[in-house]
Amino acid sequence: RSGRPRLVRSENVKRVEESVREKSTTSNRKRSGQLGLSRTSQRRIFTNDLHSYPYEVPLVQEFKPLDYLRL
Repeated sequence: RSGRPRLVRSENVKRVEESVREKSTTSNRKRSGQLGLSRTSQRRIFTNDLHSYPYEVPLVQEFKPLDYLRL
C-alpha cells in the first residue's frame, strides 16, 4: 500500500501477538477487553496479520473398551 504507514495498527498487532504467546487459551472476548480492542479488530488481526484462526476445541466423549464391543 502507498501512503503513510499505520503505526497504531502495527502496535496492536504486536500487542495481540504477545498476548497470545503469554496465554493462548484466553477467549477472544476476554483478550479484546484486556487489550482495549474491539472483538472485530482483534479477529481481523488474527486472520489477516497473524494468519491464525481462533476456534474452540470440540469436546467429545471418550470411547471405553466396553463401547467397542457394542459397535
